[in-house]
Amino acid sequence: MQFIYPNFLWALLAVLAPIIIHLFTFRRYKTVYFSNVQFLQNIRKESKSRSKLKNLLLLLARILALVFLVLAFARPYIPVSNNQIRVKQSSVVGVYVDNSFSMEAKGKYGILLESAKMKAHAIANAYNYNTQFLLSTNNFELKHQQLINKDQFVEWVSQIKSTHIIRSIYEVQERQNQLFEKVDTTSSIYQYLLSDFQKTIFNTADYPKNKYINYTLVPFENKKVSNVYIDSVWFDSPGHFIGKNEILHARIVNYSQQEIIDWQINLFVNDSLKALSNISILENSSSNITLPFVQSKIGINLARIELSDYPITFDNTLYFSFSIDKKIKVLTLNNNSANNYFKALFKDDNNFTFTSTKLRNIDYEVLKRNQVVILNGLTELSSGLITVLKSFIASGKRLVLIPAKDADVSKYQQLLNELGGPRLYPWKIEKGKMQGLNLEHQYFKEAIKKTNGNMRLPDYEGYFPLRFSTKSNAQILLETESGSALVVQESYEKGSLIILALPLDDEYTNLATHPLFVPLFYNAVLYSSKFDQLYYFLKPSIIAETKSNNSNGLFQLVDKFSKQEIIPRTNYANGKLKVFVNENELEAGYQKLISEKDTIAAFSFNYDRKESEMESYSEKELEDYIEASPVNNINLISSVNKNMQQKIKQQNQGKSISVLFLWLVLFMLVSEIAIIKLLR
Repeated sequence: MQFIYPNFLWALLAVLAPIIIHLFTFRRYKTVYFSNVQFLQNIRKESKSRSKLKNLLLLLARILALVFLVLAFARPYIPVSNNQIRVKQSSVVGVYVDNSFSMEAKGKYGILLESAKMKAHAIANAYNYNTQFLLSTNNFELKHQQLINKDQFVEWVSQIKSTHIIRSIYEVQERQNQLFEKVDTTSSIYQYLLSDFQKTIFNTADYPKNKYINYTLVPFENKKVSNVYIDSVWFDSPGHFIGKNEILHARIVNYSQQEIIDWQINLFVNDSLKALSNISILENSSSNITLPFVQSKIGINLARIELSDYPITFDNTLYFSFSIDKKIKVLTLNNNSANNYFKALFKDDNNFTFTSTKLRNIDYEVLKRNQVVILNGLTELSSGLITVLKSFIASGKRLVLIPAKDADVSKYQQLLNELGGPRLYPWKIEKGKMQGLNLEHQYFKEAIKKTNGNMRLPDYEGYFPLRFSTKSNAQILLETESGSALVVQESYEKGSLIILALPLDDEYTNLATHPLFVPLFYNAVLYSSKFDQLYYFLKPSIIAETKSNNSNGLFQLVDKFSKQEIIPRTNYANGKLKVFVNENELEAGYQKLISEKDTIAAFSFNYDRKESEMESYSEKELEDYIEASPVNNINLISSVNKNMQQKIKQQNQGKSISVLFLWLVLFMLVSEIAIIKLLR
């Protein structure tokens, strides 16, 4: 037995009053003279024993009446479980209503979210009018970060709508704890979690944290729902150009107990159907599908891939966007005379703007406007050129380094040191055939077919040895027979560097006339462009990025469908514009980034796929977790409990026995009257 108001127990000292009265009450006797008192002796003894018994019974009745009255005012109760925190004089109740998309599923009594809102009302009714409430949803609205009364709580619960935002139970607990820490220690704190407890959001290892809060889980079990959804998409290659045959890949997941057969997948680009295909997937597995199409529009392209699935629909569409640049600008810097290999490769291609110039004629401002710079056979590098090239690569561009046979190795090494590249050693004479071609590399994967026989690779008759540090991120594309690197790709900040360890002159190698020359350098230039991310998932603290020369002005995000305008926070650095997005303000779809009526970029946002797999903890699993938990302040109430209000009262306040003690007080008073009447 426990007490809501244990301080009232000090009133038990009042039992001393009847005891003191009993001890110090002296009765006056009247003397009566008799001629013979022999027969009165027995009467006096009998009367004295009877009077003593009567007084003791009256004393006991009065003491018990006082004790029972004090206990009744102390509000005694019997805890209904071992997981109950001692009830205090006032209460603060935190309620979390999970309003994510998964709560739109159907349960035993209808839509889970509507059932959760009804249970939240029942929770409010289980507490008295003076109780303070704290409401939380996945939206984390500012107005929900304050204590409110019962009427306001009921009103706000009625206004809850579903959202794409997903929060873990740990995040909810931490948010409510920020306010619970400010609550008066004389208050009992309760937290109710109304959710379907998906395994992706509820990590039992992180919950609970506070031993002074009485936690109650209210799980809502959905009917077993199958779901087929689009998990992700990606292109075969990062470059996008007019007339190019593109291969789009998509991962489709079948989260169900049944195989799907010949489901149609549609690809739309700028609202035009570009490709469609059918896919079959075994139960509880995934499969990739390819959708080929031809690029046809320069600039921003808005695309989406769709399937038809019910009842879970938020993940049936995946939006993405990409840009097609007009042309990639390529510049070759030559010593005195230029070979015609690069000119033949890029000059007449509509995807490139090719320029070739001598080193002594270079304009550094012109150099910076190019996407790719090829240093072809330079004998030395000036300090000014090294500084410009370092900044060039750091801004996200690509440098191809092809030294001359008589190059000043120290100058090249100075550039490589600035870029954190390998060490370059003096020329070494060695004859052989190149080795180590990786056919899975993006430069060669589509250009060269795998053969069972040995592929004849280019010859070489010398090279500059390269040595790499243990922290190097270099990719070796070709190497000598002895294992020394000949063609290397290495990243630096946002850009990259390709190094040839030998010149392209015919007397040192036949690489320039070998078929491998075309895919190597063509794709090295083609994949040099840094394209914007295809799509983003709507998660907290989204940062979208785009390449931009516009660092000033007012930027707006404009929804393609609703035309809603948002002014985001932006930051410009190193040729990149970062856009800080508030997920609460967005829905799935396209957002155009506009500055002074010009469209700078387009971002595609999709609902998070974390809830696409509708696997939740069952009540039995949660009960097992509570049973095994080392803390004793966690309870569970089934959402199908029809008398939830009474269940909460019993769970938090125990089984009240105050009325029993009031009846005992009345019984003691009646007993006192009976003793007085019967024992005269």
